This record gives sequence, C-alpha cells and structure tokens, in this order.
Amino acid sequence: MKHPVHPLVVHFPIACWSLSTLGDLMGIFYSHNQTQAIGFLLFIGCISAIVAMTAGLYEIVKIKDIDPISTTVDHHMYAAIIAWGFYSLSLYLRWDDHLLTKPTLWAIVTSVLGFVSLVFAGWYGATLVYQHGVRVKKGL
Repeated sequence: MKHPVHPLVVHFPIACWSLSTLGDLMGIFYSHNQTQAIGFLLFIGCISAIVAMTAGLYEIVKIKDIDPISTTVDHHMYAAIIAWGFYSLSLYLRWDDHLLTKPTLWAIVTSVLGFVSLVFAGWYGATLVYQHGVRVKKGL
C-alpha cells in the first residue's frame, strides 16, 4: 500500500484511552458512575490498538534500518506496547464475572499509567514524523 495505514488508525486507541482515563479521573470527583461507558472505551481502545500496532510493525519493516531514527522507533514502539499493557490491565481489573464493575484504585492507577505511556508514545511518534520526516512525501 502506498499510503501508511498506521497514522490513519492510531487515533482510535488514543481517543478511546484518553477519554477513559478522563472518565476515571472525573469519577473520583463526581458521583456519576459511567462504568459501562468507560469500560467500552477501554475495550475499543485495546482492540483498535492491536490494529494500530500491527500497522506500525508493517511500517517499521520499511524504516527500521535507518540508523539515526532506529532508537526513536524503538522508544515509540515500547511506549505504545506498555500503554496497551496498562490499559488492558485496567480493563481486566474492572471485569468481574462477565460484567464491568466500578473501577478500583488499581484500575484507575493503571489507567493513568497507561495514559502517561501513551503520551510518551505520541511524543516519539511525533518526533519520527515532524523531526525526522518518516514516511512524509517531500516536495509538497
């Protein structure tokens, strides 16, 4: 495929995960319980992240041997995998007998840690595009 797919699909997990973390933090201060909506966002984020990471791995094959950006690619990939792990753990901690329950403190902590990892992944991804020009067509 001529156009990279990773930048097209990466916005779904970013949006879902960010909104779920925001919902968790708002749930601490407000009594409204949005357990099902936040759990749904986590689930969609985790599934769409698998699609985004698969597309990212396909792109890495094309650029991995370029020496100056290799470390940034690795950091981007590891941060994204760590974010997925934290958010998946947060979803797991909310799951009880096929039902989503109100998040425990650990579910919220893993959600926040997932968001921090997501910010780092985004930072390294933006570095790849805006500083190194990875997969950007020149001359336009």
